[in-house]
Amino acid sequence: MLQEIKTIDWEEFVHKYHPVKNHIDDYSSYNNCMFETFGEELAYIVSLSNNEESKKFVWTIIDGENEETWIIPGYHYVNRYGYLVTEKPWETEDIQVNDNEMISNIDAKISCIDFYKGYDVIVSENEVSDFFTKNYDNTFKDEMTVGRAKYLAIEYYETFVNVELTDEMQEDIYDYYNNLK
Repeated sequence: MLQEIKTIDWEEFVHKYHPVKNHIDDYSSYNNCMFETFGEELAYIVSLSNNEESKKFVWTIIDGENEETWIIPGYHYVNRYGYLVTEKPWETEDIQVNDNEMISNIDAKISCIDFYKGYDVIVSENEVSDFFTKNYDNTFKDEMTVGRAKYLAIEYYETFVNVELTDEMQEDIYDYYNNLK
């Protein structure tokens, strides 16, 4: 039987696991705690990961779908953005840290409608609502990542308006959703 993955936010992660400062680079991301994916910093992470006593202190920051960023336990190579080391070890690999800007499901629908009104595109509020409801990711209760909201808005337009977004609209929709953060 598969165990459900528990999702926590950045604040809970910091409170529970205590990320340590990067001792190699004083000016790294994530409040000076991120280790890079190359050079001396990577060598340090790999050495921790290859040691049974220290490998559970390593976390990987990954790029996911819909421009989402997640922090997962252990050393991972694919889609990695960087690494974190914590004072306290992770207990299970069935945990993920949500490091994304969030928007309520209702605001996601409203944002989609409002964006297209700016282009004089007539969208059905009921259609938008039904489309978003059918495509919710149940990871979060009553909210989604801003990245997911953006890509649902694009998918809605291409599906129901049945017209490909122009380059200008694509740039505008990226700017619009980035400003929601």
